Amino acid sequence: MTGTTQKWALLIGVNFYFRGRERPIQFNHLRGCVPDVLAVEHYLKSVGVRNITKLTASDGGNRPTEEEAALPTHRNVVRELERIAIVANEGDLVYIHYSGHGIRRDRSFPDDEGDNISGTALALTDVMIGGAYLTGYQLGVWVRSLVEKKKLRVTVVLDSCFSGRGLRNGAAFTARTVVGEIDNSVLPDDLAAEDAARVADGANIDHYAGHRNAAVRHSWLSNPTGCSVLTACGVRGFAGEGLFGSRIGGALTHYMLDILQRHPPGRLPTHARVSDYVRWKLASEARSQKPVLHGDGYYEFFGEHPCAQRTSCRVTGKGPSFELDVGRAQGVAKGATYDIYPETWDIECGPLTGGDQRRAASPPRAIITGVSDFTSTAMLLTREEAIPQNMAVQSGSRAVLRTWALPSATYARLNSLADTSGLDVLRGLQTEIERTPRLHLSLNPDITNADLFVAVDPQNNVEIQDENGRRFSRIPKVSLGQEDGVTKLAHIINHLARFQAIKNLRYGAPQHSLRLGRFTFELLESNGTPLQRASSGKYEVLEGQELVVSFVDTEHSQPVHISIFNLNATWGVEKLHPGDGQDSEETLADKPVRVDVRMEIPGGTKADPPEIDDIIRAFIYTGEHPPSWDELILPNLPAESSQVFPDLPVEAVLFAPDLPENPLGSRQMKVRRKQERDGQWAVLDFVVRTSRPYARVVTRNG
Repeated sequence: MTGTTQKWALLIGVNFYFRGRERPIQFNHLRGCVPDVLAVEHYLKSVGVRNITKLTASDGGNRPTEEEAALPTHRNVVRELERIAIVANEGDLVYIHYSGHGIRRDRSFPDDEGDNISGTALALTDVMIGGAYLTGYQLGVWVRSLVEKKKLRVTVVLDSCFSGRGLRNGAAFTARTVVGEIDNSVLPDDLAAEDAARVADGANIDHYAGHRNAAVRHSWLSNPTGCSVLTACGVRGFAGEGLFGSRIGGALTHYMLDILQRHPPGRLPTHARVSDYVRWKLASEARSQKPVLHGDGYYEFFGEHPCAQRTSCRVTGKGPSFELDVGRAQGVAKGATYDIYPETWDIECGPLTGGDQRRAASPPRAIITGVSDFTSTAMLLTREEAIPQNMAVQSGSRAVLRTWALPSATYARLNSLADTSGLDVLRGLQTEIERTPRLHLSLNPDITNADLFVAVDPQNNVEIQDENGRRFSRIPKVSLGQEDGVTKLAHIINHLARFQAIKNLRYGAPQHSLRLGRFTFELLESNGTPLQRASSGKYEVLEGQELVVSFVDTEHSQPVHISIFNLNATWGVEKLHPGDGQDSEETLADKPVRVDVRMEIPGGTKADPPEIDDIIRAFIYTGEHPPSWDELILPNLPAESSQVFPDLPVEAVLFAPDLPENPLGSRQMKVRRKQERDGQWAVLDFVVRTSRPYARVVTRNG
């Protein structure tokens, strides 16, 4: 935090609910919400936050113990949000925390958009005696004003439940919702609250066109920029409170504080890391609650700095052999290597704002020895006796891909030799390339069957072609005569082979019988009109055209989780949706998942074609344990060879293609296999050809 940046916090906790019959629903008192607020306040004060406002309702018998002005009512919440908007300065940081009941507000109009935040409401202390709900839409209006008008960065944490399903973990936990209930009632205070929000949002006031049921309006918090939102669960999930040590509180709040207190104030974890940690802790305790992250995942938690965060997966088991929770569906093959970090290790790359000292020791390294769809087995390459005790591999450790492997034999053939004096150079190239398992370079020009062709002209300039002899466009120009030319060319060939393997689903195609006809995956005009495909089967668009990628589950007989990627023309695999640190989005019945995109063409040489093809791909999962697909992310190849850095991680692997079952030769231990993760997965994609006039698909918000 800079010297002029201030932090502001609004903490809302509702233990006490006034009894009343104004609504067809009854909220029970809670016990852990005010303790949540007090625990968060204690943490914030410990890291120097002084501008803290609490709105709490403690159970005093017939009424709360707090004064009226300090109660969590709609009027008081809006008053405090407006006050922050007045007193805070541009660049300040705001934290909003809610612990209490939540409820689903059913959508009433065909045009209304329900999602994980829209269509939900926070149940404040007086809702049963006529007080207004604070809906997801309304909260989004006030937070958006802080972000866009005042230029503040906001973190929102909602430790409540919206599904109406309640907890399934027994009597030790209390649901933060009313089990099995949806409240469609609209009272005068609800109308007034909605009118005020719509005025602030610039919308018309029509009092729901005479309807008395709750109208759901899309919440800006569902996909915000300049803001990070962490909710205790999704719209179909459940959340609750229970006993953690000696304190009753919400599970999200408890584990959020647990990870924050492990980090010094100058080295905050990202919102994505906090979300991942909470999910892991809940899963390790066999709880089904799954927090959901929206918005800017790769910013420091309640901080101002973005962080470049490497993708990681989790370790199950310990010792020389263990499991990772990624598999062939996510691009993992036998022979890939991972660095294993203890949970307490900070692996994120970002600005050092405090006295943080990096650990000098290298993390243990492991190699993949077997794969299934969503899990893989791994074995330590670092001998256990050489691993410091505080870095021992155990369940919950995080694994970061260091070097990938290809799933099957892939051949690059040297198409021509400049002269025999370059043979030693080319043999050096062969050695570099074949560090990657199952990637081979043939120096025999008579071999005609290959996946890639490498042509070297008399000036040692290199051209790379695909299996059909077509030149790869928009790749760095490399000469074997330049410094590091061999290692840079090996890097590019390795990268292209990885891209092609992902593109062609060589790591593994879906094996289950998920019916694809229930899904609609298409490209729309910005106004929502479907585009028609050309006779080639591709969508043909112009550079700069603003479009919408749309996915709809028309059947919704089971939960469906979706992630959307772009395999682009600069040989990168980029994630389009959901945002950073978010594994997937759970779809709702007949509600489209929509991603606004703009098609652009990158620069190139005169030999590069003027048009480009992007492959937009949806990874679909049905089941109770949605995976992350982020292991597939592949950076774009740079335009210039000077920007190719072969020594970075996630490139050439250090072991021969023919991997022995035990690379250390010292143990024959086998991991006891867990039951394969349930659920089915599928892939849908389409091709977009962009003509006249950066072939990367970029979201409109950045």
